[in-house]
Amino acid sequence: MKTIAKKKYNTLVSQDFISLKEGYYSVEVKRIRSLEQHRKFFALVKVYMEASGRFKTVEECLQVLKICLGYSHTVEYKGQKYIVPDSISFESMDQDKFNVFFDRAVELFAADLGVSKETFLNELE
Repeated sequence: MKTIAKKKYNTLVSQDFISLKEGYYSVEVKRIRSLEQHRKFFALVKVYMEASGRFKTVEECLQVLKICLGYSHTVEYKGQKYIVPDSISFESMDQDKFNVFFDRAVELFAADLGVSKETFLNELE
């Protein structure tokens, strides 16, 4: 069973737990990502893409961003080395890691556009 639980005081609460029989269970706890922050991130990528004028699509901008921030790896094929951007999907990056990625992206965007982080973030409001 896969479920979403909420921490309330010192307890994890989920309606799915009600159906479990008495006993011990092995549980993997993983903090899920904020959908609101995910949407905000992609809106900021679009703002940067349009302001910089360097990219044709949001996807292209995102791939370059991941490489610039070091979220990539190198593969070798027929003697040539290629840089492959890593995934930032919900499954591959938890909230804590995404927070770091988000903050570094905002810093890069703002610095590249010559504005403060606050000014860049205010572009969405």
